[in-house]
Amino acid sequence: MARGDAEQADYNTAQHDEKFLSWVDMNEAVLELEFDVDVPDLPQRPWDADALRTAERAALEKFDSSSAPFAEDNRESSWRFVRFLGQTFIDAFDGLWVNLSGKDGKPPRIAVKLPFRDTHLQPITLLSMAMGRRTGEEWAKVYEYAAVDHETWVAETASEGGGHGVA
Repeated sequence: MARGDAEQADYNTAQHDEKFLSWVDMNEAVLELEFDVDVPDLPQRPWDADALRTAERAALEKFDSSSAPFAEDNRESSWRFVRFLGQTFIDAFDGLWVNLSGKDGKPPRIAVKLPFRDTHLQPITLLSMAMGRRTGEEWAKVYEYAAVDHETWVAETASEGGGHGVA
C-alpha cells in the first residue's frame, strides 16, 4: 500500500529519530552480552527456525501468559526477545530495523522491513502472539514462510538482471 506524501515524510523522519538510532546501535551488544540470561541454550549465529524454536520455548517458560511480557518486571527481558526476533529476520532475509511513527498519540513502534514484503514485521506482535497461542512453533512458522518469500524474491530479482539487497 502506497503512502501519501505526508505519511511518507513522517516515516522518513522517524528513521532518523535519535532514540531509535541509539536503540538500534545497542542491539548487537545487548544480544551478545545479555540474551544468554533469557536463552542459555541458544544456538550460535546464524540464527534460524531452530534457534527461534529454542528461544520461543524459553519465552514460554519465562512468561506464563500473553500479558506477562508486558509486566513492568519483565520489560527488559521482553525487549531482549524483541531484539532477538527482529535481528534473526534481518540477518536471514536482508531486512532492516525501522521506526514506525505513532498515530493518535501512541508511541512509535519498532519493526522490521523485509524487502520482499509491503508490510512490516513487528517483533513485539510475534512475542505476544506466541505467548497467547503457546505452541512453541509460532516464530519458526513465520520464519519458514519468510524463507519461501525471500527465496522467491531473490530468484525474481536475479532473473530481472539485478542483484538483491535491502529495499
